Amino acid sequence: MAIKKRPTPPSCDYEPIPGAVEDISFGVVEASGDPQRRLEDAIGKRWFPTERPEDLSAAWPIPTAASAEVLLSRGAPDHFSSVRHLCEAYHSKSGNQIKHLAAQITIRFPGVDEVPQRLRLHEARELGRGFGLRLASKLQAAVAFCFHVPATSWAHGVPHCHLVIPARHVLSGSGFGRFIPTLVVNPEEGRAMVDAEWLSWTKENGYEF
Repeated sequence: MAIKKRPTPPSCDYEPIPGAVEDISFGVVEASGDPQRRLEDAIGKRWFPTERPEDLSAAWPIPTAASAEVLLSRGAPDHFSSVRHLCEAYHSKSGNQIKHLAAQITIRFPGVDEVPQRLRLHEARELGRGFGLRLASKLQAAVAFCFHVPATSWAHGVPHCHLVIPARHVLSGSGFGRFIPTLVVNPEEGRAMVDAEWLSWTKENGYEF
């Protein structure tokens, strides 16, 4: 498949890696040597497209994304479903020395706003959420999912979802373990995997993009 590259979005916190699926953006959010840059920054940036709290280390209000939740792999600790506990656990044993924060995937759904409409809004949301669960299971990971409908906030852009995958495996008893090599050590391989899994997922559900 041909590799397609989109322009880097403004204020992007990762370097997009080109891939075969035009409506997917993928990259790795790094701490970049900044001890103050943490996982909650990567998630909060997406969960709060508007009215983002200044202090993400405190309790979070209701996200301003159209929907937002943490998706977990089988056997993951229950308390990881809380985004605050998830972020605290990610940094708890490594201080602020951790290099890789998360893999970031954005999936655009232009078919929702096309005429004739090719995809209903709820279908797009559930395709994105289901794909997040698929990746959580495949990678033994957690996925911070959110869905955006920019038009509801008078913003430009088509409906899309973000999947923020903390860069370490989730272990049932120990919490976060080693880095996920497919995503953050070999990100080009990670991009190819994401594209292939998305095409397989959508086909299995009767959609062709």
